[in-house]
Amino acid sequence: MKVGYRINCVGIVQGVGFRFFTKQEADRLGLFGSVKNLGDGSVEIHVYGDNAPVLKFLKWCHKGPKTGNVSIMEYDEIEYDSNQMEEFRIERR
Repeated sequence: MKVGYRINCVGIVQGVGFRFFTKQEADRLGLFGSVKNLGDGSVEIHVYGDNAPVLKFLKWCHKGPKTGNVSIMEYDEIEYDSNQMEEFRIERR
């Protein structure tokens, strides 16, 4: 089953390579979507793929990379977007 999620991570998530490591984890799991810094200091992720790898990715996002610290993670399921199936991108503001 294909799923999509919007994830918002709050904490020490900017200036610590969070987007780079997020892309690395998504690529490792064969997922697609994007990650970007938001003006409020949080990071927003849109992720799409098969259910099992996406659930592993969500678990990873709870912890984040060793260089950061996720204190709050919120997520909600969004409509699966097959147009996002090319790659996982780091977006710049």
